[in-house]
Amino acid sequence: MRKAELPALTGIRFYAAALVFLSHVPWIPGMGKFSDGWLIFNTGVLGVSFFFVLSGFILTYNYVDWFREEVAAATYVRFVWDRLTRIYPVHLLTLLMALPIQVFSPKLPLDWRAVPFHVFLVQCWWPVSTMAFYNYFNGPS
Repeated sequence: MRKAELPALTGIRFYAAALVFLSHVPWIPGMGKFSDGWLIFNTGVLGVSFFFVLSGFILTYNYVDWFREEVAAATYVRFVWDRLTRIYPVHLLTLLMALPIQVFSPKLPLDWRAVPFHVFLVQCWWPVSTMAFYNYFNGPS
């Protein structure tokens, strides 16, 4: 049974998305001067953090009945499968979209060794202090 939607939370997402958008404005050619010194253009981290908290709340809200009594292996596998089938196709699509941009990037030439790490979403698991493959493709993924 599907839980009732929480429309108030959907409305709040707009403000978080606006903060993330505004933090990207200085990257638009010619907009750097417009954003100099304005704190609002440095609040993207706040918007992303809010999305993480909101996602955790929504996941808990939707799956609390599954795990109320115990975490059974079959239930956990179903939960992981549900999450992967929802997130991974979008990840692959954005990776394919970012690939030509990365190939022709004058600032960060493509290191093809980064591709498998991003395909399997382990680019941040690289055991070094500076993550060599983090900045390629869709870094936030």
